[in-house]
Amino acid sequence: MSPLSKELDEEGFLIDPKRWNPKIAVLIARSEGIVMEDLEWDVIHSLRDFYAKTEIVPLSRAFVKLVREEVNSSIGNSLDLIKIFGQSPAKTAAKIAGLPKSSICI
Repeated sequence: MSPLSKELDEEGFLIDPKRWNPKIAVLIARSEGIVMEDLEWDVIHSLRDFYAKTEIVPLSRAFVKLVREEVNSSIGNSLDLIKIFGQSPAKTAAKIAGLPKSSICI
């Protein structure tokens, strides 16, 4: 049984996003097959900052734009982010960032 099993919903999002912390982020990332390195952390912190300012979980295009503008201008499209966060990069990054599940499919 995962140490997070009681903390996550059936899709892997935190049930209570207020409980997010870096240790939980690492565990969620590991469950998604992602190793958290500097770039990954930069993306997660940018996502969390964006959400704190807007209360919006960015969807795919907005996520790509956020990463390109706030994190690394050489990451210019969703294929670049798939290499980092897997097949559903916006959704996976939102999980790791402890953001609430979007009511819109991401």
